Amino acid sequence: MRVRLMLSQNGYKSRDSSLIATYTVVRDVKLSLRKGDASVVQLHFARWFDKNIEPLHKEQCGGYNPRAIAGSGIDSNHASGTAEDLNWKKHVRGKHNTFSAEDQKKIRAQLKFYEGVLRWGGDYKKATIDDMHFEINAGPKELARIAKKCKDADKPKPAYTPKDVKVDGVLGPDTTKLWQYVTKQKITGKMDAAFVKWLQAFLRERVDHRLVIDGDPGKKTIAALQRYLKSPVDGFITTPKSQLIVALQRRLNANKF
Repeated sequence: MRVRLMLSQNGYKSRDSSLIATYTVVRDVKLSLRKGDASVVQLHFARWFDKNIEPLHKEQCGGYNPRAIAGSGIDSNHASGTAEDLNWKKHVRGKHNTFSAEDQKKIRAQLKFYEGVLRWGGDYKKATIDDMHFEINAGPKELARIAKKCKDADKPKPAYTPKDVKVDGVLGPDTTKLWQYVTKQKITGKMDAAFVKWLQAFLRERVDHRLVIDGDPGKKTIAALQRYLKSPVDGFITTPKSQLIVALQRRLNANKF
């Protein structure tokens, strides 16, 4: 007698508990998911969701469930451990826009990281809208590639080792990293909004109390920095060599700002 292989909607073997393991997502929140690459991708997203959208609640999250899709004879992706539901009381199946417009934008931006391998029920066109639901939507080969991408993204970044920068008048990533290190700010190597806001607050206290803290390194911020570093004041970082950046690099090499 031939035994029919049970498959979930996305083509993975379903209703086989030997393929499932239970993982801690964050705190006391646990999910039962398919072992291997599927769990890597789903856990990566669930942890991002908890950090960037809203805290996960242990009594409102689920993964593996050996059942069919409601109203059909097709096994749900939950039946293969390749789908997860997050905070279902708040994001009820069939209800539209349970996330704010801003959170929807953030979710879709994060989903781009998975390159289509993870699909959101909030984007269903033909099926019932399902904001709580996220599922694997690719075969093993693509899934493996994105799982590796998730693992690589989660690897701890090497510690920053400060070293003198070349005094060339160019505000490159090495100069910015040393600047952030000397001033005890987060080291990114970029003039990102958080660092610029810190700089503006620093300069407003010492140079220009009218300076607006908006994260935009505009002309007034540059002029205040020029006054602070006692370089010619024109509100611009000139190229290819800036006397402002030369003054900055010399101070940083002396471990001060």
